[in-house]
Amino acid sequence: MDPTHYDIAVIVAVSFAIQIAGLVTIIVVGWHALRDLSAMLAESQRLTKAVGALVIQEADKTRTALRQQ
Repeated sequence: MDPTHYDIAVIVAVSFAIQIAGLVTIIVVGWHALRDLSAMLAESQRLTKAVGALVIQEADKTRTALRQQ
């Protein structure tokens, strides 16, 4: 029995729905990954500033100790 136009329309609609669902899944996963990356970058910048401040503080201590000798 050959498929009717209705059968073909249903097959095409289901195929299209599956493709849209896959695309939405990829977009959602990408969006969450982007948000996580943004949070990691912010944390990285914060840690870099903290480490930089500690390095400057230690350099000041070393300079002061060398001047007092």
